[in-house]
Amino acid sequence: AKASLDDVFQQWAGLGYYRRAKHLHQSAMLIQEHYQGVFPSAYEDILALPGIGRSTAGAILSMSMQQSYPILDGNVKRVLARHFGIQGWPGDPAVSKQLWALSAANTPQKEVHHYTQGMMDLGATLCTASNPACERCPIAASCQAKALGIISTIPAKRPKQVIPVQATRMLIFLHPATQKVLLEKRETKGIWGGLWSLVECPLRTDLSVWCHENFKLAVKKRQKLEAFRHT
Repeated sequence: AKASLDDVFQQWAGLGYYRRAKHLHQSAMLIQEHYQGVFPSAYEDILALPGIGRSTAGAILSMSMQQSYPILDGNVKRVLARHFGIQGWPGDPAVSKQLWALSAANTPQKEVHHYTQGMMDLGATLCTASNPACERCPIAASCQAKALGIISTIPAKRPKQVIPVQATRMLIFLHPATQKVLLEKRETKGIWGGLWSLVECPLRTDLSVWCHENFKLAVKKRQKLEAFRHT
């Protein structure tokens, strides 16, 4: 909580999804400020922490505090959808509502931490997305997808989305004497939010004018590197 966000990002470097590090930092400060440094134990309080959704809050409570709350991560969605024959894409609101209701109905009041871990492990090791090990599944006898022979179609895949393509230009400002590179801190929202990066500038603009107007820098020499695609 006392660390700067830059220090947290540095510790997180290489793990990807920097938004998670930002949420951890924000949550730590909130816990320190509002809960005297003790992680909250109420569902609504945990759900209010940045980056924690309904399933994560349920997992925290059920596994670390043994409170009976349902979860619905990717593995659990697959197990429930197949076992109860729920067709359709789990991300669809109507399908998601069904799965949440099933998850809540089947979550026990006692030994909930074992049940939650078992459900996740079942989906991760046996009821896998492809080539599920039905012959070793302890609940195969009551699985509707297996009985109907539709395991391969449940859960339905996410509808294909058109991936947006963006073109941009990144500048590598190299100081001729020190060989230092200029970096700028990005806005907190958007891609690479809050991270230090190379300077990004509009594609169609006069570089010399733009650099002078934005950084009061004179461009003495420039070299264009080959463009590349990053997905």
